[in-house]
Amino acid sequence: MRSRALPLACGVVAAALVTAGCSITIDENGASVSGDEGGVSLSEEGVSISDGNTMRIADSGDVNRDCEGLDVQMLTAGATVVLNGSCGAVEVAADSAELHVGTADSITVTGNGNTIYYATGSPEITLQGLNNTTQEGGQATP
Repeated sequence: MRSRALPLACGVVAAALVTAGCSITIDENGASVSGDEGGVSLSEEGVSISDGNTMRIADSGDVNRDCEGLDVQMLTAGATVVLNGSCGAVEVAADSAELHVGTADSITVTGNGNTIYYATGSPEITLQGLNNTTQEGGQATP
């Protein structure tokens, strides 16, 4: 009985989300649910949540995302995050992380031992903590 209840409940939730205008994608790369107000994605790269204005990244692995003009909050430790395209305000709360940004209005880093790269532009940079560095270049595309 219990083994049938979970798939049935998942099916009911999925149907409700689709009816509400959300799209659901499940494939070999992970799962995502999105709608007019943002979305959530889960993959081997970790969890990414967007409310339509701010993307939140919480993972300790490698993450590669398109910024799409959003503000970004990065809450990680030891991760390598690549944000392609144009970002708004980027806030990093991490230790021993590496961030590559295409472009950003501002970058604020709190933590220790973080390396921040920006491909182009002159973002307003604020560093709080020890041994944080920023430089132009990196892996992200503008």
